[in-house]
Amino acid sequence: MNIGIVGATGLVGKALIHELEKFPHALRLFHSGCSSETNSSGRRIDPIDRLQEGALDVVFFATPPQVSAEWIPTLLEKTSAFIVDGSSAFRQKDHVPLVIPEINGSLITSTTRQVSSPNCTTTLALMALAPLHRYAYLESFTLNSYQAASGAGRDGVRMLTEQYAAWSRGESIPIDTVFHRPLLFNAIPQIGGFNASGNTEEEEKVLQESRKILNLPQLLTFSTCVRIPALQCHSLSISATFKKPISVQEAYDLLKQTSGVKVYGDNLYPDVYSANSNSYCHVGRIRTNPTVPNTLSFWVVGNQILKGAATNMRQILDYKLKTLAD
Repeated sequence: MNIGIVGATGLVGKALIHELEKFPHALRLFHSGCSSETNSSGRRIDPIDRLQEGALDVVFFATPPQVSAEWIPTLLEKTSAFIVDGSSAFRQKDHVPLVIPEINGSLITSTTRQVSSPNCTTTLALMALAPLHRYAYLESFTLNSYQAASGAGRDGVRMLTEQYAAWSRGESIPIDTVFHRPLLFNAIPQIGGFNASGNTEEEEKVLQESRKILNLPQLLTFSTCVRIPALQCHSLSISATFKKPISVQEAYDLLKQTSGVKVYGDNLYPDVYSANSNSYCHVGRIRTNPTVPNTLSFWVVGNQILKGAATNMRQILDYKLKTLAD
């Protein structure tokens, strides 16, 4: 099988290379520049205009949405490749499944040509919410996220590390060209631009993508997404209201049985160090929220580069291969 990765020089692209190197596939790597280059392992990385050269069975897009929007229709028309898109370009298109395999992988069939992978915050939230919804029927949830600098890609990591280096030398913190305010020792309640209702792009993604993935078009959500000076892993505080009563013990038991979830009991909880090197969705501090009936609150941490992106994309391919084998 011949697999292409577009955006192979980014954080998600590099994680995808690692995910796929565990399997005997031939990888071809692409970036958006105009000349070939090599990465640190000596792999050749071709410019995107060579994407149609050769026969690719699968193409992953770990790119900004404008790149996916330009190239995916061309590949679907001129090749037979299966496309897995990590961008937001097609997530809300009715004909494109938006998939977290543990939740709605059955949307992928042997004839599916294109699948979108959700926003990282949505993925981590729904990994915890979906098993509870199947039992007690989710009506609404509020979410406060605390999102790492690497959620903004390599530039986000560079900006934060440059700020820390300058501060440690006693110098002025450099002007922030990524987050538009200094991220070091700060918390910035804006990820993406604002819409007419005052929500940011990230907050709107949580709303719209959760509705689509859970097939709950009337689901009510309210989010505040905050950038914090952590390098990797997003943390979420969630309060979820259900139609049926659900106890802390019932929630713990359900999550303990859920693939891809690691649950913490007895007042234990995860942090970014718990999630940094693995693809689990870590859930702790499960409590009854007495302010609203049938409401639980809990804390979620996950590696947004792995389960929030690259691992989920690789799992989509796994599911597709399973449908072909069946």
